[in-house]
Amino acid sequence: MLIQENVQNISLLVNKLFDFVKTDADIQQDIQAYLSSLPEKITTQAELQSVLLPYVFERIIENSGKKLIDVYIEKNPSLSQDELEVLNGLKKSILSIFEIKKVLNNGFELYNLVNEKEYNTLTLVKMVHFRGVTAGQFVIGRIFPLKNENYLIEIDNVYPEKSQDQAYKFAVMKQLESPELLYMDNEVKLAEIQKTIDNMTDKFKEYFGKNEFLTTTEYVDDLLGSFNDYVENPDLSSNINLDDYIKVPEQFAYYDVREVTSGSFDIMDTVSKGFASHEKVYDVGVIFDSSMGLLVLPFYGTFMEIFRTEDPKSIEGFKDCILNYFNSERVPPLPIMNAYNENPEKFKKIVSEVLELDHEINIEKLLHEYKSEYFAKRRFSSPTVLYSSKAFSVLMENADKAQATQFDKKVGRNDPCPCGSGKKYKKCCLNGI
Repeated sequence: MLIQENVQNISLLVNKLFDFVKTDADIQQDIQAYLSSLPEKITTQAELQSVLLPYVFERIIENSGKKLIDVYIEKNPSLSQDELEVLNGLKKSILSIFEIKKVLNNGFELYNLVNEKEYNTLTLVKMVHFRGVTAGQFVIGRIFPLKNENYLIEIDNVYPEKSQDQAYKFAVMKQLESPELLYMDNEVKLAEIQKTIDNMTDKFKEYFGKNEFLTTTEYVDDLLGSFNDYVENPDLSSNINLDDYIKVPEQFAYYDVREVTSGSFDIMDTVSKGFASHEKVYDVGVIFDSSMGLLVLPFYGTFMEIFRTEDPKSIEGFKDCILNYFNSERVPPLPIMNAYNENPEKFKKIVSEVLELDHEINIEKLLHEYKSEYFAKRRFSSPTVLYSSKAFSVLMENADKAQATQFDKKVGRNDPCPCGSGKKYKKCCLNGI
């Protein structure tokens, strides 16, 4: 197909998908459930159109467990080869935030802030529709591949060049929500992350003397910071005594902590304040897995203790802890497998009761049922992704500069340095900023 034919076929099929959503009886039931789950009620046709695109491209239909495009293909067996090719391209669409590098005659040169890759994209409409969209701006949009070309199918939002922090913050949030987005469609990035894991696996064991440890929210930030310093410069002596920081809580318990259970949070606030800022003190497990990388698991000690103690029900919140570990997308299969391997029969008895299962537990089937996203595609942990994220590095650098500027305003260049050295600020700490 020629590019113009591609554009016509894409537009035609997208319209057919919209019609399918509006007319198919099975889909109508699902979309009503989908619309009712949205935080804001849809009242206009424009609002409905804005939610239809993510529904078409991302929704897993409840009754079938399949994506809408796959359901459409199944219900339309007479589709031509060209139509199937377009639909399979649409299934690979990427919704992300991009920096506009160049405005082309029939599209844009875009840099994907999430997976750090550049794309030359063609638009489905004439470029006059994008008046005011210029190089240096950031756009939230959806692109997809077809016949060695990439097509821009939607633009949700446009940020000015001065909103770099906002754009990079959005990118990091996407990486934290779905870590695989950092290396999706980017084999170079995938290899870089794997190399980082290979390097850090040995360093973690060297530094801590083991592959996992348990501590509390009071100490985990300092431990991770100290380990990060060691990774960057192994020759520097540690600024903390590990024995003073690797401590278990006096009592294991699980309770609702907003920063753990909330689906949304401020990444900069979370990173700058750390676990120590949380309202309550609780246990945190730190594991280095050769496949996923660095895992930081709230209430990991509590979860494991449930299957070790004689009376699991004596542990506060034991049921909610188990439910959280099975239902949370942030928790990988590894801790569940660890608990199972320690005592399979006790694990089966407790989990069957909590999950209200009426059949014998098969651990492989159980994990595939509750952690299917971890088996569907390669996943690294969120902390591991941040180690390799340029967007996160930019945010941290900007935050450091802002902090340094604020510090500089409070302390005059010729004032005594606040570090207590006795030197002037310009001759001491300012010199290192």
